[in-house]
Amino acid sequence: MSTSQAHDGFLYRPEIDGLRAIAVVLVVLFHLKLSGFEGGFVGVDIFFVISGFLITGIVLNDLGRGKFSLADFYMKRVARLIPALLATLAGSLLLSAFIMTPEDLVYTAKQAISAVFSFSNVFYWSEAGYWDSSSYSKVFLHTWSLGVEEQFYLLYPLTLVVVFRLLGREGVLAFLVVGFLVGLAACEYVLRENPSAAFYLMPLRIYQFALGGLGVFLIKQRAPTRIGDFVGGVLFLLGLMLVIGCAVIFSDATPFPGVNALPLSLGTLLMILWGSQALPRRMLANSVARFIGKSSYSIYLVHWPLIVLYQYRFGGDFSLADMTILFALTLISGVALYQLVESKFRFSGGLGHMNSRYHALLRVNAIFAGALLVCGLSFLVVQGNGWSWRLPDSIKYLAERTTKDPIKENFRFVSARCKKNSDSIFCGERKSEEQNIILLADSRGNDTFVALSTAFPSDNIYMARLAGCPPVFDTEIARTEKCQKFNSERLQVALNAPVDDVIFLAMEFNEFRAKAVLETAKRFKDTGKRVFVVGQTKFLQHQNPLNIAVTHGSSANIDEALAEYLVPSPFSLDGKYAPEFEKIGVQYIGNKSFFYEDGYRIYTRDRADLLMYDMYHLTLKGAKEYGGYLKKHYQI
Repeated sequence: MSTSQAHDGFLYRPEIDGLRAIAVVLVVLFHLKLSGFEGGFVGVDIFFVISGFLITGIVLNDLGRGKFSLADFYMKRVARLIPALLATLAGSLLLSAFIMTPEDLVYTAKQAISAVFSFSNVFYWSEAGYWDSSSYSKVFLHTWSLGVEEQFYLLYPLTLVVVFRLLGREGVLAFLVVGFLVGLAACEYVLRENPSAAFYLMPLRIYQFALGGLGVFLIKQRAPTRIGDFVGGVLFLLGLMLVIGCAVIFSDATPFPGVNALPLSLGTLLMILWGSQALPRRMLANSVARFIGKSSYSIYLVHWPLIVLYQYRFGGDFSLADMTILFALTLISGVALYQLVESKFRFSGGLGHMNSRYHALLRVNAIFAGALLVCGLSFLVVQGNGWSWRLPDSIKYLAERTTKDPIKENFRFVSARCKKNSDSIFCGERKSEEQNIILLADSRGNDTFVALSTAFPSDNIYMARLAGCPPVFDTEIARTEKCQKFNSERLQVALNAPVDDVIFLAMEFNEFRAKAVLETAKRFKDTGKRVFVVGQTKFLQHQNPLNIAVTHGSSANIDEALAEYLVPSPFSLDGKYAPEFEKIGVQYIGNKSFFYEDGYRIYTRDRADLLMYDMYHLTLKGAKEYGGYLKKHYQI
């Protein structure tokens, strides 16, 4: 399509394809975890600003000519987005069936259904954050941004039509200005209270779409042409620097989006406004950039399933060779998807002609049939409990259990022995005639309780546990208000307990928390009590033990395969911090010799069950084995 041709009645801008190329490459490099691109997630925000600019321009252009049709608009958007999405969902589901656990396959099927119905962003918002380790088992996590865009496409044009017909173009301009300002303020406010909502929900991203829409009015007023080529080139380069700078400087620790997304969004707008200048066009409208940009949607669709399934199967951190292979696979698969599916369903021009509308309806019916196929396949997976029949008998008995089963087993064990007090955050209570162990824990409380009960059955254990809440005094570590309130009560109870009581601290021990744990242990030790701290336990990354067992087929070859999934320098914190705890008279419990016996292990010694049900928590049998380890090596 030449630059003189129109796109949906809105002038085609080849340099925008180049901007799309930048956006999708940033996202892919970020997900490949290439050093230097920790902020590459901002590529998605570039797409949002571009969408705001294009959709506003298309709708206002057609409204001004009296030729806008909501039906045609929606039909074109469906044809533009859904076929390639359905092909990606179906292919990824089938590929997942060869390597995933039944539980993960069921979860993947549920993700697929949410993507078909355009509410992936809401689906993932209701769960853990974008950055958590489990994101690398969410095959369709990237479709959250499609959910945002599709919801925008559904509501925004209708709103523009109403505002335009009531208030004219000036009313639309005012609407966009208000939408930008109010949307930015709302996003920044929500970001502080609920970061996941600010990240995932469409209304809190509206300011980025509105900013793109304002670009249409600036172009209409010929603002870019009033500035010379030199100044325009400088502004374009400023925008490019803002975009690349955010991609390089930002990381998962950056509060985002909110105000922090503003430099990136403004940079994108500058590149759109002055992208038609001579120098920018050479940079963005060259054949390579345009080629990647035209395929950017399909490249985006395929990149994340390829990365997730590759890592699911092979584990470990990506080497440079892995990154190169995955980047090449992403480009090849994305271009193939664009050529074979996306471009075949897209519409160009109007749909007013009867023959065009007939062919449009045929395509929409085909898309509807594809959606039914993906939903039907997903339904079969869910109803079939993940198709455990696909697995070898040697691991089928493990795979048919879900992670909820060992959680329930530990919970039942604890509930039978540690009764919850209605007037206290503790389960159980102190008994003056017995040796008392005060267990303060995060989500590891239940399996630690099982271990202590097994190791020291004559001792009385009473526990205060809260998932995600490390029992430390430092409020920078225990960040949430709920955790701080919970800690205030349980830590005070432990401080006031008689000197003969034993304090047992169990939480995820890592470098980030180490100093806070040291400080907390010292405060307890200063009261004269004996204090024990469970040291580093996490030695696996990327996949939980069940996934590893299923991926590698049988228990016979698991031990050799574990090397692919080990964290760098397992249990290195033992050597660093055990002496520090010893200096203050606190017993640091090293765990390497429990998990390492002639090699790292994920099975119980009788090979009848997994030692852990995820990378952090022990199964019931695993916790009982850990109790034996405590009894043998530590005198409580």
